[in-house]
Amino acid sequence: MADKEHPASKAGRYVRAAGIVVGKEIDKRAAAAAAKPPPPPKAPPPPPPPPAATTTFAGKAIFRYFVFSLILLGLTLFHVADYVGGAERIVRLTLSALLLIQALMLLTNWHQASDRIRQRLLTRMWGHRGAANRRERAVARIAKDGLTLFGIAFLAGAVFQLVVAFVGGD
Repeated sequence: MADKEHPASKAGRYVRAAGIVVGKEIDKRAAAAAAKPPPPPKAPPPPPPPPAATTTFAGKAIFRYFVFSLILLGLTLFHVADYVGGAERIVRLTLSALLLIQALMLLTNWHQASDRIRQRLLTRMWGHRGAANRRERAVARIAKDGLTLFGIAFLAGAVFQLVVAFVGGD
């Protein structure tokens, strides 16, 4: 019985042999990776876009008109034109025209109106520069979408005033 080998010693030989094979495979893969040329370095990210001009006469006028349009939209929501005497239709048409102009300015970015208003907000957040990192670009996109929604709200207010002026509503 002395010539019989113990099962554990046989299993140990198999494990050692498998370890040697795995070690050789790891060495072969490391040598192949070392033989490859290194990948070219990544190009630096592009510089942030230049900010829209907000301090010029046009930039200030567009922002003031945006604030004025917000007030007009509030007056539309509160149906202030109902409390005007005989000039109700003229007031409604005027409100409609002013809101429509602002809506078209924001939705078509005419004279960079949307960009200038957005830059005014972003300047308050991180200074007079373009969005530099991922978080700032996300905030800039959200602000752009928000201004588009404001443009749609101004358009809805203008259409409401037009419909009530010509059709009349109670």
